Parts: sequence; structure tokens; C-alpha cells
Amino acid sequence: MDMLVMHVFSPTTEKWTKHYLTVEPCINGSLWSVRYHFFDGSLYTLSICGHLLKFDLQLSCCRAIELPHVVVEAASIGCLGVSQGSLHYSWSDGQSSMTMRVWMLKVDEWVLKRTICLQYFYKHPLCSNFSSASCFSVFGFHPTSDILFVGNFGGIFCYDPCLNRLESICRSAQDKPMYRIPDFVFLFSVNLIPLEMSKWILGE
Repeated sequence: MDMLVMHVFSPTTEKWTKHYLTVEPCINGSLWSVRYHFFDGSLYTLSICGHLLKFDLQLSCCRAIELPHVVVEAASIGCLGVSQGSLHYSWSDGQSSMTMRVWMLKVDEWVLKRTICLQYFYKHPLCSNFSSASCFSVFGFHPTSDILFVGNFGGIFCYDPCLNRLESICRSAQDKPMYRIPDFVFLFSVNLIPLEMSKWILGE
């Protein structure tokens, strides 16, 4: 196995440390998502070769977990996030099945949570002028509920699958589509900094 060097900053020691992690051969040379998620003591990201990557600093290894079999390699990489205490992954098939699917990861196994028909979005009054050539996909997961943040080149929406309700968050200017949206959509959480760290930053 090859070795990966990862530099990690510790807020406790206020220093950078260098970690050497073993990497499985199946992900050598593959492109990775620029988005990383910290969950349950490990870092996670997506590889375009069709794997979820788990960086375990305690075991000094990088594990590759296959994405659901319906995911097409080298296509849209999909969306990864943490919701209601579990890792979630979504991928949209705008070609054959015309569906948006959401899975949960349970003990390294993907469990299908819901399947959403993409026609719902294209037929919705809020999206009536959107082209079906721009596939709707998940951009983010609400941390404490089933709400999904979805969209395409035309805008970003909040979708509640339980109530089947869609609300607009922002729209692109006319004839000015937005690109690479999933890479730059960040969910806002109130004050995630520990209290003592907040005092240090504020100089109190």
C-alpha cells in the first residue's frame, strides 16, 4: 500500500502534526472531492473512482468504502454529509431512472433511505422554467432533520421529503447559471467553537 501524508492542526496543542496513513490501491491516482466531513473521530470525503474515503488518524490508515452500486464512476460525484447522527450520501441519476436517492451508512454498509422522482422538481411551479438538462441533486443535508438542500444550475432550494414541500433559497440571475454549487454550499451552525476557545479568540 502507498502512504499518504496528512497535516492536522490540534486546537488543544495549537500545533500542526504530521500523520502517515496507508492508502488502499483502489484509490491510487483518483481525484477526490474538495469537501471533507469530520464525523465520529474520522475524516471523510468522496473519490471519483466510486468510493467513500475514511481517514482514521488513530489507526493511521485511509479506508475505501464502495459507494452504492447504482453510482456511475466518473459521473457526478454526489453529495456527502452528516444528518441526525449518521453519514448520508446522495446521488442523482438524470439519465435512466430519473431519480434522486439518499443512503445512510450503517457499519460500512449503505442503506437506502429514500428515492425521489426528479420529475417532481421539474414540474414544480418554482422550477417551471428550468431545463431538465441540468439535473437536480442534493447540495447539503440538514444536521437535525430529513430536510434536503437541493438544486441545479438555476438555483438552490429547501426540500422537505416528509411533507413533499419545496421552498426557494436563492436563484441565479437570468442567463447566468451557477456552476460547481455543491463545492461551495456550506450549512450554517450557531457557535460550534467551544466556550474556552471563544474566550481566547475574543481576547477575554
